[in-house]
Amino acid sequence: MISLGLAEELTLIAYDDATGRNRATSLELGVAGALLLELAQRERIALEGKKVAVVDASPIGYAFADEALAVIGADKPRSAQAWVNKLSKGLLPRVREGLVEAGVLREEKHKFLGVIPYRYYPAVDMAAENQARERLTRAAGNGVASDARTAALAGLVRATSLHKAALPGMSGSAARKAIKAVAENGWASEATRKAIEATQAAVMAAVMASVTASAAASSGGG
Repeated sequence: MISLGLAEELTLIAYDDATGRNRATSLELGVAGALLLELAQRERIALEGKKVAVVDASPIGYAFADEALAVIGADKPRSAQAWVNKLSKGLLPRVREGLVEAGVLREEKHKFLGVIPYRYYPAVDMAAENQARERLTRAAGNGVASDARTAALAGLVRATSLHKAALPGMSGSAARKAIKAVAENGWASEATRKAIEATQAAVMAAVMASVTASAAASSGGG
């Protein structure tokens, strides 16, 4: 089984294993938030006021997060929400491509009405996805995550409305409550708690802004 980052774990939970359809709300923002959480947990970034700052520029050995770290370090100070939006540009296709190349997902190309192209990503190897879901299930049963990584994944699941996909054995309302509890507990390091919580809040804020903008555009187009 390959080792995956939070961005890949979230992506696998988002895509329906059989149909390959994305079930997440603004998944592209979620995977960008995942990179910030990876860096916050490894104490590479921290909050200075309301801005994200690099406190340790050394790579963590995870390509997507290391790229993000370099970009953050070279740019002007920005809020966590601003970084979620900025880092999300073009990120999801790259994450998916890596999962396809690793043999975890399969790309299916289709055309709507024989003209408009679209793609689905069914599961091929579910080992890593099942492990991530099992971590969340155990944490939900205990009411608290045993490690910061699982709590961070729960926060991303919550922000992208994937609670039911992450905990399919529960009802929607029960899964929502369980994911919320796990997301808010289980930090392994108090020193990184504020940065992690700010990142989770930023993902949720960015998702809500995206949904609101989409709804406004749809309404205006009617």
